[in-house]
Amino acid sequence: MAATDKPHFDASFSMTDRDKKVLQQTDEEFTPCTWDELKSAIAVGDIASLPRKPSTLKKYIAWTDKTKKEFGSVTRFVCSEKLGWLRFQDAGVAAGSKFASAGDEAFVDQRDFRILRNDWPYGLEEEIVHLIVWSKVLLDSNPDGSLTSEGEAVVRRFVEDVFRSRVRGDDRVVWFKNQVQWQSVGALEHVHVLLRGADEGLVEELTGQSRSDVEAEKFSM
Repeated sequence: MAATDKPHFDASFSMTDRDKKVLQQTDEEFTPCTWDELKSAIAVGDIASLPRKPSTLKKYIAWTDKTKKEFGSVTRFVCSEKLGWLRFQDAGVAAGSKFASAGDEAFVDQRDFRILRNDWPYGLEEEIVHLIVWSKVLLDSNPDGSLTSEGEAVVRRFVEDVFRSRVRGDDRVVWFKNQVQWQSVGALEHVHVLLRGADEGLVEELTGQSRSDVEAEKFSM
């Protein structure tokens, strides 16, 4: 598909102005986001400014359309094919749904959360790994999806214990939780964690996945 071709996508796909500009580029013309640019975007809450590589974005649009037709929603796909927590019978799940969990607090019982690679990561420099922590237990959040001080404290403790304690060096871990308007799987509680220069063995240990297991690598148009 040429860089100027417009891939098919349904009206529900959230296209940002940045996405539209990226689709006019080739992968060779695309400049990956640096660690400092990533941190700046997170600091000001401008996650929408983070781009995906042109070829990845085109595949993501096509994959989203295909997945919704096959599973009814991306949420149902993630639940059944990635997490194995529940197969939803309806076409969608309301935001704020709660799973039957082993505990009442997020990130305490390992049966209540999973760490996976992001299937459709942003266009970041090669040394940056994008992970998602999925939780059956809801975090304490504001109506817009941002965390309350209590919810933020829970995530900070978890990130410190699981990631910062195991990734060597300073300034190697950042995290964020998307506001509702930018959540592609809003019905499932999740937090994004990004690691810089992490050992691949550690990433595989945390996720049980290799780089080739993500949908961006497996899906072909």
